[in-house]
Amino acid sequence: VRSLHADRRYAFAVEARYAGLPSTLAAAAAGRLEAEGPLPCRQLQPTVMPGKIQAELDLAAALHNNVGQGVVLRVAWSFSIEPLGAAVPSTLLYQLCMVPARTGPSAMVSRTCLPPSIASEHGRVASTASFVVDRGAEVASAKCELCAAVVLSIASASHARFGIRMGDPCSGHWGPWSDDFSGSVELALAPPVPAGEGSDAELAIAEGELRVAYNANKSEALAFRDANHVAEAATVTWQPFRGAPGVLPEHHARLCIQYVVTVWALHQSAFIDDVRRTLSSLPSDTKEAWVVFRQTVVPVPMEPDGSERHKLRLVRSCLHPGKQHLLQVSARYQLPSGELLPEPFGPGVSRPAAVLSKPFWPAAPTLPSPRIEPFTASYDEAPAGRCALLALPPQETISETDQDMWHLEAREGYIFDTARSAASETIVVPSGAWERCSHKMVGAASDGWFQLAACDLPAQVCQFRYRRGPAESEASCWTDTHVWHPLPLTGSQINSQMGCFTSNSGSCSEISVGCRSMRICGLGVALAVGADGLLFAQLAWPRHPPECSVAPLQRYQVRYRFAASDMAWQVLPSTDLPNNDVLTAQSQVRGLVLGSQYEFSVRLRNISGRWSAWCPPTAPLLLDLDVPAPARSLENGGLSVVSESNHAVKLTWWPFVIPSRDGKASLPPIVVSSASGSSHSSLPAEYQITVTSDEGNIVAVVQQQAHAFHEELGDDDDMECTWLQTSVPMEPHRSCNFEVRARLRFTDWGPAVASRMPPRLLPIAAGAPLVDLCLLGSEGKADAVLRVESSTCGFRAESPTTEHGGDAVVSKVDCEAATLSHYQLRSRVMAEAEDGDENATWTEWPRAPATGSVHGRHHALVVDVPLHIAMASSLVATDRAYVFSIRCFDVHERATPWSGSSDQLVLGIPPLAPPLQRPAAPAAVTAAAVAVERCGASAVASNVTSFQVEWAAGRPAAMLRWRHFHACPSRVAPRGLSLCLRRVAYRIRMERRYGEDSPWVSLQVGDSVTELTAHQQMSCEVPELDEKFEHIFHVSASWVDAPTLLRSREWSPELASPILQARPPPELSAPGAPSAEVRVAEHEGLFAQLQWKHLASNGRQHVCCYQLQFLCVCLPGQGPKPKLAEDQEEWCLEPPTLLQEEAENAEFHATGTVISKIWGLRAGATYRFRVRVGDGKRLWSHWSDSSIAVQLAVGAPAPQPGDVLGATLEPLGDADGSGEGDSSTNVTRAARLHWRPFRSPSGLCRIEYRIMMLEWSAHEQGQAADNTPEQTLLARLRRANKRSRSTGQWPAGEHRFRIVGYISSDSSSGNSSSTEWRADQLRPGACCRFFVTARYDNLPLEALASPHGWHDDLLALTRSARHTDCPPDQSSLSHMGLWSTMLEIT
Repeated sequence: VRSLHADRRYAFAVEARYAGLPSTLAAAAAGRLEAEGPLPCRQLQPTVMPGKIQAELDLAAALHNNVGQGVVLRVAWSFSIEPLGAAVPSTLLYQLCMVPARTGPSAMVSRTCLPPSIASEHGRVASTASFVVDRGAEVASAKCELCAAVVLSIASASHARFGIRMGDPCSGHWGPWSDDFSGSVELALAPPVPAGEGSDAELAIAEGELRVAYNANKSEALAFRDANHVAEAATVTWQPFRGAPGVLPEHHARLCIQYVVTVWALHQSAFIDDVRRTLSSLPSDTKEAWVVFRQTVVPVPMEPDGSERHKLRLVRSCLHPGKQHLLQVSARYQLPSGELLPEPFGPGVSRPAAVLSKPFWPAAPTLPSPRIEPFTASYDEAPAGRCALLALPPQETISETDQDMWHLEAREGYIFDTARSAASETIVVPSGAWERCSHKMVGAASDGWFQLAACDLPAQVCQFRYRRGPAESEASCWTDTHVWHPLPLTGSQINSQMGCFTSNSGSCSEISVGCRSMRICGLGVALAVGADGLLFAQLAWPRHPPECSVAPLQRYQVRYRFAASDMAWQVLPSTDLPNNDVLTAQSQVRGLVLGSQYEFSVRLRNISGRWSAWCPPTAPLLLDLDVPAPARSLENGGLSVVSESNHAVKLTWWPFVIPSRDGKASLPPIVVSSASGSSHSSLPAEYQITVTSDEGNIVAVVQQQAHAFHEELGDDDDMECTWLQTSVPMEPHRSCNFEVRARLRFTDWGPAVASRMPPRLLPIAAGAPLVDLCLLGSEGKADAVLRVESSTCGFRAESPTTEHGGDAVVSKVDCEAATLSHYQLRSRVMAEAEDGDENATWTEWPRAPATGSVHGRHHALVVDVPLHIAMASSLVATDRAYVFSIRCFDVHERATPWSGSSDQLVLGIPPLAPPLQRPAAPAAVTAAAVAVERCGASAVASNVTSFQVEWAAGRPAAMLRWRHFHACPSRVAPRGLSLCLRRVAYRIRMERRYGEDSPWVSLQVGDSVTELTAHQQMSCEVPELDEKFEHIFHVSASWVDAPTLLRSREWSPELASPILQARPPPELSAPGAPSAEVRVAEHEGLFAQLQWKHLASNGRQHVCCYQLQFLCVCLPGQGPKPKLAEDQEEWCLEPPTLLQEEAENAEFHATGTVISKIWGLRAGATYRFRVRVGDGKRLWSHWSDSSIAVQLAVGAPAPQPGDVLGATLEPLGDADGSGEGDSSTNVTRAARLHWRPFRSPSGLCRIEYRIMMLEWSAHEQGQAADNTPEQTLLARLRRANKRSRSTGQWPAGEHRFRIVGYISSDSSSGNSSSTEWRADQLRPGACCRFFVTARYDNLPLEALASPHGWHDDLLALTRSARHTDCPPDQSSLSHMGLWSTMLEIT
């Protein structure tokens, strides 16, 4: 038998049967032979032998400075080999387990298993364990070495016992765990303890051996407490620790000791003795102090002075300001390789530490407080749990190197003020101590601050500060660490709490509303029906969290999805929450699919921008309702049909009812968005009324929007007075069947109810009409209408009188009346009616609809016919009397007979007439007759009592007075037009002439509107009249508010006033001749200044303005113009000027002299000036005498007496001004000129100088001197003198006078004492003299008065200086410029 598994046990049997027999007989005659027992399992099963497990900790290798090898755990054991003779592979599997030192039997112990490993035979394979097999005893011994630190990382205590099991690597089968464990092994070495023995010695050491020496440059005599506040640094000293009991002295001597110095800061409420007692052993767990500084110290060699104390210097930045501090020193063993030895741990295990006996508290700087940051859009997804977003100042940036020196702290707060008003500030009281909290870096803010997130915070409301070393910052403001969200309502809570809320209708996809009076305890959902009949979801949750918060809730966001599906959530945009005075927030979700189930979730955001987590989904909400059905409580659904008119019936029925849902107590409730005053249980529905004839044909289908009731929303008491009714057209002689059914906007049609009714008609008639003229519209925009009132009979009124009896509405009309459809008028003129031809003179008007014209209470037809339409159709005309008749038509084209005639009505308003005439004086009658003769037959002459006119005293104005015009007494105004005959408009026209021989000229003066009263007298002032003219005034009147169609003419006949005779004004005296002088300004240029004497005003006329004119006598460069007659002179007129502008001048008040300036005159021209004065009526005096002719020019700048023009030749070769060069290569010379600034007679400062050069030949000059014809002794001596000097000062022969340059200067600065100029390119062999003249830089050349030196040639200069054509010489030009001495160019 092959292919057997070694790990299984097999049993064998042999069975025999006859092969030739049938299977049934063969089975009955079969025989079976079985083995005595199964074969044993041949798989290797190593079993650990009891009592053979040994474990120990080895420090020998670690003390010999073996780099990379620490404390080693050695384990040895023995195991048996089963079955006997089984092959043992070269590698086996083994696994160790640990149990606490004090444990019971192995079967009842919870083991801590180490990872499996491999053991090789004789250590042939690199592994942690090896084994040796003894075939004689069928046992094997094994041992392994493990790192004690690795074993301690998974152990629950430092004292442990070890068990083991073996396994076959080929099959992966493990043997059983060993029955017992090894002895107890201490996996860690007890750390050093402070020097001394006993508890008293330890306390003495803690007080005496551990002390703080302050290095503050202070006297040692200072008390310890006083030194605490002035110390800048501290040195901690302590004695070396000794070995703990059980530690071998040689191990203690060879092992290094690592000291940990810890500085603890104490809370203000901490008990120092309790804290010292807690810190004297490790681990130190206390809530009354926290660690502010911790540093590891490796022992240093002993100091030369023999001191055996270890030292550590503490700087001030390591301590907290204003806090009491305790120092704690603990120690651990360290291997020479730098590895720390494990410490004992487990229940009740601790190690001693040395603690400072007295606390101290140094001062330290205060850091700026952190800032609470809102959660931005990029940080909306905040970490889970309580967190906050902070910002540190730019200088507080945290790097990786100072993480130990910097940490964030938080403390818990309690909200004292529970007011939820936005205007009130929340009061938070600290309720917890400062505790260190974890944080996560975020990044830099926009203003340079550094953002970080505080995570895993201990409380709902927290305050933050940070520490850098011992320095701490100011506390931040309080903030919330997480945002509350509501939990969904379940079961009957949904129906009981959501049923009391109703929603407001809206058209957007999500609407936020609120309830001020009710509050629910969670997130509820309801099925809402809008005013438009659509279904939507109504959500409601508490507006405020159950616990008070610092940052109030501000926005919310809703999401939804199909219920019981894995589809993605549809998230709606976030929306603002309602005001704080709202107790419950509500939201509507529209646009959902009808017939589907949805679930919803909400999350909230506070004012800091932090979003809460999405709340759990709500209960599923089904968007569907049953179809409405007739009310079961009434017979036939309460449908009744009554006759309303001859062509309509009124149907009345009870609103249909929607059945209740099954299991409604646990389903979301139904709420209705009802209008104001309607029942909360009604839903908008659509009703269809079908009218059919007896033959089955459909006559009409009427649809009506009304309400239906839901049984879940109310009972019969809520359905009070909610009968529905509608009117349906019906032929008056036919019977019709009526059927009513209903549906909701999102459902199918439901079952219907039916009824039947025949209608009847009444006879019709119309009475004689009452016709009057009326006005419709606002004042000023009214239209004239013909108001026709006629009593009718047999027509249906718009609002029949009804009574409410029981559950139905019963009409008082026994028979149906026809509806008035149209009416028709006819009219005739009264003049034609008086001739007897009554039928021929009637004019029939077109038929007009009578919709909305019948008043049911009085059964009267009242219509308003616009008068302009009737006149446009030539039916009536203005100022004619008419009578009217009427007939009416119903919807069945039945017409009433023509009614009787109405009263007479005149279509027009009485015209306005001038006031009645009264006797007047003969002179007034004569003046009025002249006025009538001027105006013609249409004018009405007035007397003194009806129209008065006179001059106003002291001003050129006319005062007009007349009595009101009145309506014509022969015409009676219609009663409806009394309101438009209250205001009258007057138009005033004026005619004037200048003398009897001149024609009259008509001018329109103006209009005025006034109320028409019986005793009021009108008055008007016409200003600004010319008193030299004769005037006649005309007044006409017109109705203001009367329609234009009713006026026979627009204006009444004019009322003419008597002639207002002319009133000559007094003449004004002409002023004296003005005096003129020429002035110049730096920025204004040349102008003429005139002075003249102002004359005093007389009694009637006041001089208030003046006007100037000027005459150009001579143009620049031309001779004087020929003298003309005074009326032919071309005087130029200046605009008038008010004397009020001169009144501010003090000189004007003192002397009465007026000073005027005229700009824009041509420079160099000669002018004369005149002036005249005028009054306020623009009446001018005669022109004054002309002034003396004045030339508009100023004197040119001239040199001061005694000034000279200095001229010197520069050295040879310095023609370029550098002072260097070779005379053999230069062919030109240069000269330097300098002179004093010219004086300015006009006071202008900006002067331009022109430099001119007179040049002649030196040879010709000398030859001319030799050819002098005079041979006297004196002449010969003069010639010899000139020859010795090479030449004379003035050219005797051919010469050239040219301009060589310009230069400008400004004397306003006052620092220019001399002007210099350089002339170069002077040719050798010539004689030259320079001439400098000047002009004003900002005036044209024509503005310079003669003589001046701004001419181009020497002859013109001399002619200008001498006013003659004599030859030029030096003396004639000296007063216009400066001449230099002669320079001979060599």
